[in-house]
Parts: sequence; structure tokens; C-alpha cells
Amino acid sequence: MTHTVEGGSEISGAREDFDVFFQRTYPRMRARALLLWRHREEAEDAVQEAYAELFRYWDRVSHYEAPEAWAYKVMTQRLNRARRTWFRQHTLEIEPAPTASVEETSEARQVLAALKGLPDRQRQVLVLHCLQGMPQQEIAELLDIKRSSVAGSLRKARGRLGRELGLPVGELPGGGDALMSSTGDVRVESTALSRDPLSSLLRQAENWLTAACGSGEGAR
Repeated sequence: MTHTVEGGSEISGAREDFDVFFQRTYPRMRARALLLWRHREEAEDAVQEAYAELFRYWDRVSHYEAPEAWAYKVMTQRLNRARRTWFRQHTLEIEPAPTASVEETSEARQVLAALKGLPDRQRQVLVLHCLQGMPQQEIAELLDIKRSSVAGSLRKARGRLGRELGLPVGELPGGGDALMSSTGDVRVESTALSRDPLSSLLRQAENWLTAACGSGEGAR
């Protein structure tokens, strides 16, 4: 099997277990990149780079407990680098998977439109925290910013999306502070995320987008 990577080069002759991993994880990885970053070409380039890097170190990374998490971090670093260097505007048009209902498509597009309106940093922090489940300190280290900046961006992003998506104020206590443990305890934050209505909406949108990417339609 052959996979195209950045610059038109290819990686081929991959071990079967890497091919299986690629087929299983690519749709969601691409969906996550499109949620993290509003510019389609940069998002897709970052995913290609992440898999190329993963392929290079597959003999070692394949033994990790969560190789996909390693690839997510590489992808996010590439997107963060793109944020600092250059910007291009692209219209992100999503064709739903054939199995998606009209209601699911409507809700997902509403969430995606709300995400698109966020500043890039707020969207990155929100997705990393609410979907990848990364604690704030880890996000700060990954994006090379202060933890206080992560907390501020998360609070603003949650408040804005909560209002735009019509979530009751009571479901966003303290503008999202309930999701942020003062100690950065992953267990505390993960438990809060599992009960968070905004995180649930983001997860549903991600699942819809993953199905669209996996169906061969996806982003154009």
C-alpha cells in the first residue's frame, strides 16, 4: 500500500499493522484537524506530515499504549507552526456521509459554523481540551503558551460557543470553570468533560465529520 505525503513524495511498503492503523485512524485524524484549523489545505498537510512522521518511527511508536495520541500531538504541532507563519483562507464545504440524518447534518453544521467563528487559538484550545481530553498544562506545553492563556482561551471559547449554540447558562457554570481543575488533575477534568453538554455537541460534530471523511466525500 502507498500513501502520499507532503511534497508529493510517497511512503510505501508499510508493514501491515501500520496499514491497518492508517485505515482505522485516518478519517478521525482528518476530522480532528479540520475542527482544529479552519484552513483546509493546512489541516490536510498536517495530517499527512503526522502519518509520515509516524511511519518513520513506527517500530518504536507502535509499542506505545496510544500511538494515535502521539500522531495527534505531531499534527497539532504542525498546525501550531502554520499558525505562526502564514494564513490562507479556504471555504470548508462538507458533504455528509450517506448514513447521516438530516437532523445530524444540521446540528453538525451549526457546530462547525460556530467553531469557524472562533479565533484560531481559542478553537485549538477548545478542541484539544474537550475532544482530545488534554489537561491545560499539557496544552500549554504543546502550544508553547502559558497555562493562564489556555484557561482564558478555553473560558472565552466555551462562553461564545455556548451562546451561539443556545446552551442554557446553567449548563456552563462559571463560563466553563467546572471543567478546569486547579491542580490540572486529568481524572477531574475527564470526569467533568464526560458530563459537559458542549463537549457532547463537539463530539457529535466530530463523529459526523469523521463519517463524512471516511465515506469518500468529506471536505472539498
